Amino acid sequence: MRNIIFDPAIVSQLGLKDSDSSISKDLQRICQLVSIMILTETEGNLSKSPHTVVGLPETRRALEEFHTLRYTGTFDTSKGGPGLNLSDILPSLTIPTLADPEATLRYYAIMCKIRRQKEGDTTCSLRRSRRLQGWAAETRSSLLLVKGSFPTRHLLRDLAADMICLLRKEKSIVAWVLQAKSQQQHAHGVVDILKELVSQILQQNPATFTERRASLTARRIRDASTAEDWCSVLGSVLGGINEIYLVIDTEAFADQAKEYGWSCHFASLFNELQARRITTTVKVMFISCRKPVIRQFQTDCGTVIDAGRSCR
Repeated sequence: MRNIIFDPAIVSQLGLKDSDSSISKDLQRICQLVSIMILTETEGNLSKSPHTVVGLPETRRALEEFHTLRYTGTFDTSKGGPGLNLSDILPSLTIPTLADPEATLRYYAIMCKIRRQKEGDTTCSLRRSRRLQGWAAETRSSLLLVKGSFPTRHLLRDLAADMICLLRKEKSIVAWVLQAKSQQQHAHGVVDILKELVSQILQQNPATFTERRASLTARRIRDASTAEDWCSVLGSVLGGINEIYLVIDTEAFADQAKEYGWSCHFASLFNELQARRITTTVKVMFISCRKPVIRQFQTDCGTVIDAGRSCR
């Protein structure tokens, strides 16, 4: 008889431990099943005579018991419910150096309100622009760049705050990356930005995560290290969402992140979702007043709006 080795983490994940942390009888029975199957196979190889193969009735009964356990829910990880808490995943996405997204949104909204009291609603014509309305009405995943300059940088921020607040009011799923009040302490790298988006999406969309999917997501997050890995994680958490908006201010980027091919990578993500037949519509809005970033987006981005011209 062979020893059977199993991963304690998997055992715990599948609910095969009793309350006192001992191995459950279900798992013990499965181990017996595997042992019987191995023994039967070994004896079958030693002799071709059907009379020397023993244990087949036991194997059949063990298999029947296994299937009974499987389909009555003991191992049914496709079910939703409290079996696996997403709060077990979220701590691994926490980055102490990142600004709290709620704090950055409040900062943008407060400054927008102050400017609006002095100057009026300067973003009104921009919000009503045909290109912006057309982009919002599209039923496919798409990118939007709202570009500006140093004099219009506050206009871009006010638009971002307006968009996020409006989408939240409409109960839409929206994630964002905005510039922190103290930017030098909170410049975002590429991986940081992607992790932040993943974290916000997970927090807003827990209902679509079955135990199996949450387990796979946790494994992806644990193994992810590169920007490409995190792009893949981002794509994996979008399933089950009808429509989602991402609002990103490139002023929050560290220098390395500003050179990352965001438009190209998001276009690849859209293609991957389509290839996997994931019907989620992803609407991504970047705002930027940095010429290098603007040049990159104007090459690959479908819709570009000039904030200065739209408000004349």
